Amino acid sequence: DPSSFEVIRLGQGTSTVENPSGESAFKVYPQPFQDRLWIESEEPVQQVVLYDVQGKIAARQLSPTVQSLELPALPAGLYFLGVFGEKGQIGKLKTVVKN
Repeated sequence: DPSSFEVIRLGQGTSTVENPSGESAFKVYPQPFQDRLWIESEEPVQQVVLYDVQGKIAARQLSPTVQSLELPALPAGLYFLGVFGEKGQIGKLKTVVKN
């Protein structure tokens, strides 16, 4: 269940999301970010969706292997991140901050 994913560690510029079994689902860095947000996952990431605080899609990237989002034109603020692989949602990160 994707709602059981949660941010378990914040600090030193990286957020880690674990799945219910305790395995690391993905990492996002730097936190906060400026122009580029990096995503690391053991499962190949095929889509990353960034939502604004109103739930609207602020950015989306589709690719066989997404490793980063380049977002220089994105306004500074608070965003929510969804990371998807071949089998569906790898996890969701509650907040991502752009400086």
